[in-house]
Amino acid sequence: MVSVAGGLRQVRTFRQQRSEAGAGRALISLFRRAGFGADSSYRLARWCKIAGEPFAYLGRRSQATALARQAALKVPREDDYLVLPAGSLPRLQELVQYCDDLFERKREEVLARNKVPSEVIAFDRTPQGPAAPSPEELKPIVDIVCQPEYVAMAAEYIGEAPVLGNVSFWYTPVNKERSGPQNIHRDINTPRQLHLVVAIRDIDQVTGPFTFLPGDKSRAANRSLQHQSGRIADEAFWQHVSPSDMVAFTGPAGSAMLVNPYACFHFGGRAEGKPRLVLIVSYTSKYESAEEGVGAYRLINRSALSDGSKLRRLLLDLDS
Repeated sequence: MVSVAGGLRQVRTFRQQRSEAGAGRALISLFRRAGFGADSSYRLARWCKIAGEPFAYLGRRSQATALARQAALKVPREDDYLVLPAGSLPRLQELVQYCDDLFERKREEVLARNKVPSEVIAFDRTPQGPAAPSPEELKPIVDIVCQPEYVAMAAEYIGEAPVLGNVSFWYTPVNKERSGPQNIHRDINTPRQLHLVVAIRDIDQVTGPFTFLPGDKSRAANRSLQHQSGRIADEAFWQHVSPSDMVAFTGPAGSAMLVNPYACFHFGGRAEGKPRLVLIVSYTSKYESAEEGVGAYRLINRSALSDGSKLRRLLLDLDS
């Protein structure tokens, strides 16, 4: 009876985790409890998700081929990042202006949180899954980053028609902290993803730029680091990597880049001279081993972000 009761508890735990955090994260937790290593658990979770809906997975692979033909630029797979030339993305300045205005409207609220960094757009976590408390704030951003010109580059790189993941709009005040994402790390569990990083206001070296090690050099470093999870102290990292190999994403408002945060070691938010205002939007595989915590495609009220088009429904996973 004890084993039966234990099994029932595991089932209840799995169901709760699946609702709150996603099936992939629940599967990873289950496999880890069963004694599998981290990498094995990630792979098993991904294949379980694919096995659960193989035709939908193949459909997204096929749709990626059509989308990729529209990609004006490609992210080099050896580097896993691309700084986008000015004017290469439609409506980008409109996106920057909207985000700047939104921050000004919410300035007092954002600064009052006294967090490093502080979310300009916040999300709720409920037992049923994440929710956007104000979809009307989020939708103008979604409308722009879901255009075919944006999605095509992600589809070409990922090899699947992506889903729209986390939409993170951050204000980072001047600080000297070294916590959370300010420390060197990779975004584990999700190899097939791209971040779109957009400077909402000018970013220079003292504004805490998104700073990363290109993919080829990150892979070389990881052969000695053997990094599987967690943050890495600067002192330990610089034993394997020259600081001169790091790339700092700086530029005027409207500068944008695509980067794979799994493939590239990175950090950001070390804003020691001026505050930083940056938008980071993620495109990822629906079948990645772990879901993004507040991914747009997981929001329980994501239908409010749809414009009814086939592409938008695909990105928000509204037809599954």
